[in-house]
Amino acid sequence: MDDFNNEIRIVLFGKTGTGKSSTGNTILNREEFKAECQGQAVTDKSSFGTRTLNGRKLIVVDTPGLLDTHRDREEMKTEILRSVGICVPGPHAILFVMRIGDRLTDDDQNCIQLFTEMFGEHVFKYAIVVFTRENDLNGKTLNQYCQTVPDAIRNLLTQCSNRVIAFDNNGTYRKKNKAVNSLLRMIDNMIYGQTYYSNDLLLSAQVPFMARLNEIGQPDAVRQEIAGGGTAFKNVVRTLGPFIIGILISSSPSINAAKAVGSIIAEKVGSNVLRTGNVGDAAGVTAAVAALISNYKS
Repeated sequence: MDDFNNEIRIVLFGKTGTGKSSTGNTILNREEFKAECQGQAVTDKSSFGTRTLNGRKLIVVDTPGLLDTHRDREEMKTEILRSVGICVPGPHAILFVMRIGDRLTDDDQNCIQLFTEMFGEHVFKYAIVVFTRENDLNGKTLNQYCQTVPDAIRNLLTQCSNRVIAFDNNGTYRKKNKAVNSLLRMIDNMIYGQTYYSNDLLLSAQVPFMARLNEIGQPDAVRQEIAGGGTAFKNVVRTLGPFIIGILISSSPSINAAKAVGSIIAEKVGSNVLRTGNVGDAAGVTAAVAALISNYKS
């Protein structure tokens, strides 16, 4: 895995309008991602940007509103696949981005549950909560603010071992640079003695990623293909489709009759791909599970 040495891979998650893209731009110190103040998501596909800072390569993955409850499930599945593929072999840090003053509704918590089902409980060992609009603290310290947040947010902070930081994405360069350096120190402390986060989903994504890397030679070139929907992305879809469909089945209470069958199919195909590296049959099984879902929709 020498191609990935000296990388720090950071993935941004959060609802539309929380400032994910602006936070990514602050970390990269340039306008890499589209960021506007509006109700609809500006980012519609997962993408990434890179920066070399203090001798290390930062890779920042910006995701669409994967935690948005209104998002189409098929579209969500596609963007889950894209974001997982881009961050191979695994993220060093997951940033949950929300604004100062935000609340977590029941729907928000259901979306976080989907995220947990997708990546596993251990992902929170690599998670940090980022509050944007730091100016809205109005003189309070971040620690003081965190003492006043609703229980749902406090529970999220607890899951993340109270790793929390505030960003002012409209602040001065000096202020933003200080926040970025603080974030990187927090990441270093978080992963001390560990590497990056991985699970079966990310391990399976390595199969098509590494195969394509052997063909074109550069990890960022493979990531660009995944972000743009090219050959590498199609290979990721063939490999991981059954996994994601199994997750979406298990998170949908209206199709419990399909849940067990779909999960078993996803597990069997995923295990076979992981063991043999053969992705040839995965597309057909993906279609079969998709038909299963359709038959049992309420």
